[in-house]
Amino acid sequence: MTRSVLLVIGGVLMVTAISAYVVRSLEVEGSAVVTNARADAVTAMGVFYPNLGQAPSDAFFFLKRRQSAVLLKATSIDVEVHAPDNRRSQRRPRLYFVSASRSPKVVGLEPIAGLSGFKAVRYHGIYPGIDLTVAAETDKLSATFTVAVGADPSLILFTADGLDDALVGIPTAYQVRDGSRMPVSVSFEAGLYGSTRLTLGRYDVDVPVEIDFRVGI
Repeated sequence: MTRSVLLVIGGVLMVTAISAYVVRSLEVEGSAVVTNARADAVTAMGVFYPNLGQAPSDAFFFLKRRQSAVLLKATSIDVEVHAPDNRRSQRRPRLYFVSASRSPKVVGLEPIAGLSGFKAVRYHGIYPGIDLTVAAETDKLSATFTVAVGADPSLILFTADGLDDALVGIPTAYQVRDGSRMPVSVSFEAGLYGSTRLTLGRYDVDVPVEIDFRVGI
């Protein structure tokens, strides 16, 4: 075999090896959810970013934490915890909304200049007549259900997989009437198949109800 032919074959093999390495690198980066996000996304905790390919395709928005990523999906809020080497661990806490809409309208609220992110995210119609707003705090998420007039709050049902009971805060509820904030009694109760449901006390059915709670994820 001539030297020129050997050089051509060697070049082809080198290009093939480089291409295979690039493909493997992309696959690793894709599996480590938003681990290699831009520096501003890493330092700006508490910012929700639209998923433009940095996270799994079923996530609408993501929030980057130091060792985890919070993924806002249609019917759940998932957390992917990363080990120090940026590999995903087996611990994947999840807040799953039982029987929720699989196609809610999910939009960012309060855009943050310079970061292309948002302070909060709103699910329109996660249940019939019920919206959900998610915002980030220092080490928790705040979740607010807005129950419209005529909507049924008993539809709100969720499971907290991989979360200790202490990480789901005590709920509070209120209505705004004539400019005044009126408290409404609310509690978590056990639902079917290990789920949790919200139970409201007496309230004015002609006024929307806001229900807040915190989640330590």
